[in-house]
Amino acid sequence: MDKELKATHNAGISNTEIIQQSPLASFDIGPCLRFPNQAQFQPLKYLAGLVDAITNKYKGEIFTETHAQEINFNNTAAYVKTLDGFTVNTTNIVIATNAPIVNETSKIYDKQEPSRTYVIGASIKKESVPKALYWDTGDQNSKNRVPPYHYIRIQNVENNSESDDLLIVGGEDHKTGETDDASYEERFRSLEAWTRKRFPIENIKYKWSGQVMEPMDSLAFIGHNPCHSCKNLYIATGDSGNGITHGTIAGMILSDSILRRHNPWQDLYDPSRHIQPDTTTQGDEASPSSEREQQQQEQRQHGETTAPSPSSSGPLVSLSSGQGTVLEDNKIAVYKDKTGNLHTYSAVCTHLGCNVSWNCLEKSFDCPCHGSRFSGRGKVINGPANADLEPKNL
Repeated sequence: MDKELKATHNAGISNTEIIQQSPLASFDIGPCLRFPNQAQFQPLKYLAGLVDAITNKYKGEIFTETHAQEINFNNTAAYVKTLDGFTVNTTNIVIATNAPIVNETSKIYDKQEPSRTYVIGASIKKESVPKALYWDTGDQNSKNRVPPYHYIRIQNVENNSESDDLLIVGGEDHKTGETDDASYEERFRSLEAWTRKRFPIENIKYKWSGQVMEPMDSLAFIGHNPCHSCKNLYIATGDSGNGITHGTIAGMILSDSILRRHNPWQDLYDPSRHIQPDTTTQGDEASPSSEREQQQQEQRQHGETTAPSPSSSGPLVSLSSGQGTVLEDNKIAVYKDKTGNLHTYSAVCTHLGCNVSWNCLEKSFDCPCHGSRFSGRGKVINGPANADLEPKNL
């Protein structure tokens, strides 16, 4: 915490301080680093304000539920083709899709790592937890390149006759695609146990998981997509769970870049920057994603697969409705819908050819190499892949 305190002061945040006791009365965590004068706002209201500014003040248009299937660009012009066949001609394109979905030569996927993160929402009595944003220093024994930490905030519940608020607690992260069916529920049990030890929570009302892109030097990638012919192509990724903050920063940096204005942060977030390998957790300079990719490529050459899918060993007749599996010998991803019909696809990710694994919690096929995700029906739902799994018969 002393090092963190010094870092905040070096960054110009001069009013941070270490206090010997946190404001929590329910659990003595010892000394903590305090950031005064912070604020919490409602994200949907913030987005509503952005939408109003775009559509009314600047007369822009927003299209949702529209898949950008093809993106072409050169140094003077660019266009986007949608899955429905429409074409948008433009000069500049910003790829802000959590993970970039174009131009494999940029190698951004080798500079960041996809992680699954787990969240619970628990009832608490109003005023029982001092209002603040809390987080701990992380699991330093984790195998993740960026140690997962717990993060906590309080959400006021409006029009609640029971006078309860919601305590939102997240953590227990692991690398995408690298766990088995039993581990998913174990993450929630561990998260609940950790929370009950520290906070006066009542019943658990909500559980969900999400995906976080963790840059290996803990800074987002915002700016020109790193390739020689990408002068008018920009990306924003590596949010590390700070998407609203990075979205605001990206709006500043990218608009300045497009308008050829200097931004004092552009070098800090430059996607082309060199990332020094973390020798404290890795013995060589290869990134975790490139290691997994190389291993899978070698095993594909020998007719083997490595997708961690413990459930794939059982016969398909035992597959429950609404669940899936990966048949490793055949490289086939199988999903059984609620009516009992089987849907089968190639288990090879359409990004760079790694083998997907089944996520029984989110009912998706997840790629352990770079974080691409596909629905049980084979539809791509998370980049960097931008195409569905290919249908494949048993």
